[in-house]
Amino acid sequence: MPINDCKLWGAVHQKLTDEFPDYDPVNFQKEVQDFQRYKNFKQLPGSLGSERWTRFSEIVSAFYRAIAHFSEKNTIIDSSKSIPWARLLQLNDQFDVRVIHLERQLSQVANSWKKRILLPEYSNSEVYMPTKSNALILKSWLKVKIMARSLPKGGAYLFLRYEKFLKHPKQSIERMVKFTEIELDIDDLTYQLNHAIGGNPMRHGAQGTIEFTTESAADHNLSYLERIGFSVVHKLASFVGP
Repeated sequence: MPINDCKLWGAVHQKLTDEFPDYDPVNFQKEVQDFQRYKNFKQLPGSLGSERWTRFSEIVSAFYRAIAHFSEKNTIIDSSKSIPWARLLQLNDQFDVRVIHLERQLSQVANSWKKRILLPEYSNSEVYMPTKSNALILKSWLKVKIMARSLPKGGAYLFLRYEKFLKHPKQSIERMVKFTEIELDIDDLTYQLNHAIGGNPMRHGAQGTIEFTTESAADHNLSYLERIGFSVVHKLASFVGP
């Protein structure tokens, strides 16, 4: 479904266009990507005082206010999974931002990125999801690890290990509920249609009960040396934090 055909996103887009006559979603998306570059992230929060980023932050604030207004919700779940974006929102005093950092073991991340999976939207041809090289996997995972150190570790930040979450899902979710102070029936979790505009396309339209499994995924997409290498890096990275 095109974004403008969705009542919520159509209304949000119109609100931004009305409030900022020079607003261009394509250019704004480029600004979003540029902002999240590591070189720009390192300059936070000082760079937000510049004319360019002040304007950018104003549009971001209006964006979330519009979502809250048209959805009639006080809590917005942002699943963009971006450390720079989380830091930007934390620096915005208009919002009460709570960051849940769920970290997965590096070898499992690498195994996932090396899978050859057909994209479901290309039904007439064999088009696979992109894979990553070992160097790019290491760079991406470590960059997130390092950037996460800049996030305040007080009451607005919760760190959870993915594997521990799978072993003890109820306790982990209870921690999340307490941390976010939202009302949630953890004994009746279901996957529902939502307004997410990104993520794995195979999950779009999925509905039903959410199941957790403690079965460890086999590293069948990694060689023996790759499994050893990623495991060693993961252990060494524990000294970086969080």
